[in-house]
Amino acid sequence: MRSLPLRSAAAVLTGVALLALTGCGSGSDDNAAEPADTGSADGAGGDPDADADGEGAGEPGGAEVPEHLSFTTTTVDGAVFEGSSLAGEKAVLWFWAHNCPVCQAEAPGIKAAQEKWGDELTFVGVPGNGSPDQDREFVDEYGLDGFVHARDEDGSLWTTYGVPAQPAFAFLDEDGTMNVELGTLSEDDLNGHLSALAGR
Repeated sequence: MRSLPLRSAAAVLTGVALLALTGCGSGSDDNAAEPADTGSADGAGGDPDADADGEGAGEPGGAEVPEHLSFTTTTVDGAVFEGSSLAGEKAVLWFWAHNCPVCQAEAPGIKAAQEKWGDELTFVGVPGNGSPDQDREFVDEYGLDGFVHARDEDGSLWTTYGVPAQPAFAFLDEDGTMNVELGTLSEDDLNGHLSALAGR
């Protein structure tokens, strides 16, 4: 998928998501939450610090905070995670669920990719459809504790990124643009995306 300007990314991605239901599905886990309303029709998350362009007023370091990074959640370890910490960073978000067989098969490749690219790119897992204990067990079972997993507790993060089902990936450039790939990626395809993101 090509890079999208921030103003149209959320709206277009939502449309694409409706046409591209892939992967394991949204799951039928009793803990699954309905996607949250993210605010205005253009996908703005209602950030009180957002300016007229849909971007935050910026972090102390000077990086503008795109609306898709204006969120706060908890990690699988119970720590607070601020999406704004990714502003100005090259990052990859991996959307997964503990009960997704495709995610389970993908996990070793994700671990290997993070070990290979972790010095250049920031990896963040975004689990949904599970309880804190289920998400923690998944991370432990597949040895994925080398990077942060920011839980989507109410479905709002998946909605913001236009992800209807796991697995999916969001590749974020330091200028705030993002590419979202729905469905699984082979290790070669994933490494191709990571290489491009890293500028190699």
